[in-house]
Amino acid sequence: MFSARLLRVLTFLMAPLNFVFFKWKKLLSKIFKSTDNQAITESELLMFVEEAEQEGAINKEDKQLINNVIEFNDIKAIDILTPRVDVVAVSINSTIDEITELFLQTGYSRIPVYKNSIDNMLGFIHIRDFFSLTQRAKNIEDILSPVLFVTPHIKISELLKKFQVEKEHMAVAIDEYGGTVGILTMEDILEELVGEIWDEHDEIEEKFVKLDDYRYRISCNADTREMMRLFGLDDEYEETTVSGWVINQIGVIPKVKDTFTYKNLYVTVSKVFRQRVMEIIVENKNM
Repeated sequence: MFSARLLRVLTFLMAPLNFVFFKWKKLLSKIFKSTDNQAITESELLMFVEEAEQEGAINKEDKQLINNVIEFNDIKAIDILTPRVDVVAVSINSTIDEITELFLQTGYSRIPVYKNSIDNMLGFIHIRDFFSLTQRAKNIEDILSPVLFVTPHIKISELLKKFQVEKEHMAVAIDEYGGTVGILTMEDILEELVGEIWDEHDEIEEKFVKLDDYRYRISCNADTREMMRLFGLDDEYEETTVSGWVINQIGVIPKVKDTFTYKNLYVTVSKVFRQRVMEIIVENKNM
């Protein structure tokens, strides 16, 4: 099952990270010899790693992993969670057939369960426990596993420790009114370190599709920083997703064919669903 695979990923992950930290420290001591104990900033570390790659001391994959580790403690739950509107969940009153169909449709191993509304999360059901339940004909409540309730602004490094201590795999981020902001899993956090962990049921989504020498079609679920790096821009952005960035730039709920210019980029909204911008076309005017 996926939980067993995830534990294997954790075990596999820890050893390489120790190795990376050792090599990183050794590498930086060789490249940047210092006669004092003056501390260096995160931006300086990232610059050192960039220079190390350019000089051939590390490869692209090593650089990405080290960058992920450096930036890991800056990431908050709100940056990586699945937003409320995209959460797949079932009511505690759902029938066995309805839940079975949802498991089969999504391919998920865990599905959150709510009562009355998604703002009242009760826990989650695991596919293994669920299909065992159907054979025993008991109640859904009997197989509910608890979820952690956290604020959207908790650092994912802290949440990972909570997952490990509480031996849980899913958390619900709630706002100051107790409403559900979104959910996130241990897998979401691990992906911030090692990149996408593809499950056999995952649909591969290309977030950046090159249309020609000047234009890209970009999913609005993509990371804003990643998109800007694609176009050689290193500005700081409050919005973590391209969707949030687009809304902030336009100032209203976007419509298809809305356009705006940002520095050297000409942006056209190409897909909207239920008042959410889903996709944009970005033309680099400097190319």
